[in-house]
Amino acid sequence: MNPNLLGVLSTILAFVAFFVVYRAAKGTHLKKRILFTILALVAAIPGASFAAYYAHILPELS
Repeated sequence: MNPNLLGVLSTILAFVAFFVVYRAAKGTHLKKRILFTILALVAAIPGASFAAYYAHILPELS
């Protein structure tokens, strides 16, 4: 079996980033965390749209 090394590396880096940000965000105020959450959701829209497009979830325009 040929492992997807880029996928494995991305998964490991995502977990590391999650735990670093989780520890850094523990001391912040609620309003600041809500603002960061909204900004992260807006920043995630292009990635989610590409994933939906390539997974053929959205109907094709013809």
